[in-house]
Amino acid sequence: MAIAFVVISALGIAFVPERLLTMWVPNASVADRGKLLGPAAQVVLFSLGGLIALVGVVLSAARHGEELRAAERDLRRSMLQERAHELEKIKENSRATEAEQARIASVERDLRARFVTAVELLSSEDDPLRRASGVFVLGSLADDWSELGRLEEVQVCIDLLCGYLCAPLPVGVTSTPGPERPVRSAGYALLRSHLVPGSEHPWDGRKFNLSNAHIDFDVNLTGIVLRAGSTLDLTDATINGASLRMSNVAVDGSARLILIRVKLTGAAALELDGARATAGAAIDLDRLKASEGSAMSLRGAIATQSSLISMRWAVFKGASRLDMHGAVYAQSSVLVGRDITLDTESTVSLEHLQILSGASGDLSDAIVQNASRLSATSALVGGQHSYATFDGAQAGASSTFTLHGMRVVDRGSVSALRTEEVDDGVVELTGVDVDGGTFEEEAPLRE
Repeated sequence: MAIAFVVISALGIAFVPERLLTMWVPNASVADRGKLLGPAAQVVLFSLGGLIALVGVVLSAARHGEELRAAERDLRRSMLQERAHELEKIKENSRATEAEQARIASVERDLRARFVTAVELLSSEDDPLRRASGVFVLGSLADDWSELGRLEEVQVCIDLLCGYLCAPLPVGVTSTPGPERPVRSAGYALLRSHLVPGSEHPWDGRKFNLSNAHIDFDVNLTGIVLRAGSTLDLTDATINGASLRMSNVAVDGSARLILIRVKLTGAAALELDGARATAGAAIDLDRLKASEGSAMSLRGAIATQSSLISMRWAVFKGASRLDMHGAVYAQSSVLVGRDITLDTESTVSLEHLQILSGASGDLSDAIVQNASRLSATSALVGGQHSYATFDGAQAGASSTFTLHGMRVVDRGSVSALRTEEVDDGVVELTGVDVDGGTFEEEAPLRE
């Protein structure tokens, strides 16, 4: 195209000026034409230059337009490719989601089948080994549900385990049969393994309903931790001739350890030494009954941050014992032991008990009778708003209620009003050491 344009331009320069002169000055002489031929050629040359420039612009515009159209085609092609890639990713994700859902559905079917197996094993009346296997299957099953994040299914496993542990004994049977004891012991061990610190699959925040449990074999729940939302409920449980060891149990936040109406018989032991209740937690021992030489121990227990340890209307008789030696209540925590009853050579030791930093202890209306003893020797009440009340205490029938050696310091207060001595009972309010605190007392009434 460029060569053709050069040829045409050369021909134009050669012939067009003469032709133009013929058109513009037809009557000019040869001499005049010779003079005008140069300017005419220049006109043609300039015209050709303009034409060349115009053609260049047109060609450049055409090339630019083609480039824009090519870029637009490339952009559309790229967008289509990206959209196709996105659709493929969506399909892949959908396939992966469907595969994962299918996998989870398959796993859940397997887990539910294992739950049925666990129920069948626990129901094997004549085979303790199969029942023990059922306990371990439940534990493994709960762990697998936990791995899936299905905590409601974990709770179902816990409910079945607890239901088995507190199932009533057969009619006419008064003690756990020998072959059954290892099975139930394994169940309690499984509970403990998921409640102690460091458990791989902790059962935090779960509910454990062991109400009406019959415990006549030693159970070890030492060091368990009940975190916020957890409840361990042993309401109406019976501990007969055995020990329930819960030393160093930690109850935190809104968690609750419930031992309401627990019965201790046959020299049984309920050990809560070193128990800790913090941040509003509660340990509830209301209406506990201990008899036949049984013992409950809260030595060194600690309640802080508005927590509660309650044993209202608790009864100790038949040489039974409550030991709270060195327990500490602080930071607005509360000890409630009003209307506690000691009968028949029973003892309650509050020796070295400490009520501090706004904590309180309500031990009013205690009844101590038939050669029993309640002692708060060396107990300490101190700190602003800290107080303990022993109002209405009654000692009768060779029994002793004594605050001798108690210390009341640093704005703490103790009240022992309306106390009463019956028969040859003794209420001893002397020897209380008051240093910066207050001690309100009245001489005991005597009958």
